Amino acid sequence: MAESELPFAAKYAKHNSYTCRAHDCWGGTVYKDDLCMSVTAQYPLGGVGPNWYHFDCFWKVVEGEVKSTDDIANFDDLRLDDQEKIRGCISTGGTTKNKVTFLRAFNVEYARSNRSSCRVCCKKIDKDKVRVGFNWYGITPGGEPCSNVLWYHPDCFLVPGVLAEVGWKDAYSVEMILGFEQLQPKDRKTLTEKFQAKQKAKESVGEPDATKSPKESTRKKKSSSKRKAKKSIDEPNAKKTKAVDEEKE
Repeated sequence: MAESELPFAAKYAKHNSYTCRAHDCWGGTVYKDDLCMSVTAQYPLGGVGPNWYHFDCFWKVVEGEVKSTDDIANFDDLRLDDQEKIRGCISTGGTTKNKVTFLRAFNVEYARSNRSSCRVCCKKIDKDKVRVGFNWYGITPGGEPCSNVLWYHPDCFLVPGVLAEVGWKDAYSVEMILGFEQLQPKDRKTLTEKFQAKQKAKESVGEPDATKSPKESTRKKKSSSKRKAKKSIDEPNAKKTKAVDEEKE
């Protein structure tokens, strides 16, 4: 049965020209050979056709609307393991096995031009190179809310001071960054290895959690230093007082 005759469809992308229509996917590319799924929709200028999504994005969009594999065009053409994966999602109301909580304060993508600059090294980020973004929000002098995306080279983003500045927590993982699944496999692997290496290096030197601000850490160090200094002063005084009391006796 044709894709337009059923409410949903599934297939393997034949090229890199599909664009995911999910709102929180930032128009990410569906790459060649990736399993993708679609919803048959009415086009604004007339006619019907498929709106394509990444596999995980699809289940967030349909929110349990898929009741049977009979509603999915091309289902029988899929590999058996992917058929089972879809059946599992239907049985759980659309929950994918690899479901994660996305960090909406961060995103990763391929630079759309060479006009953006890294916030750390101040060098241009070349077009089509991976860049990591932090969604910054603030207030103008006039009291109006404002926002901007601060871009970084992946290596520059992983500098300890930057991680603390943007509030990156040890509980976070690179897979939770918006846009990660839309990167090509080799770039996902490289980025994962960089983040894992950073975490291991941090654990080996006992680097503090980025959830603690630099100011907080400084205050604690100063407080500790003051306590040690006070103790060193009080000890001689205590001994002197004890000696005087013994002489009186």
